[in-house]
Amino acid sequence: MKPVEVSHGKPIIRFSFSGSNEERNYTDVGYVTEFKSGQVVEVEDEFMVTKKGKQNLIVDMTADISLTTNPIEILVK
Repeated sequence: MKPVEVSHGKPIIRFSFSGSNEERNYTDVGYVTEFKSGQVVEVEDEFMVTKKGKQNLIVDMTADISLTTNPIEILVK
């Protein structure tokens, strides 16, 4: 398969967490990345947790293509 070029913001994958009051916006825009079939993209993020109980971690990407996963439920004690 041919590599695919994707225009996107930075970070390419964003996380949001319902147990945190932190805003997660793109820090920059105008990037183009070439992806090969099967390529793995690793992204890390940290949150200041401010709420206990059941919370949701949301992963999304907005670019030439978009990706949104179902929320991942996390129990914060």
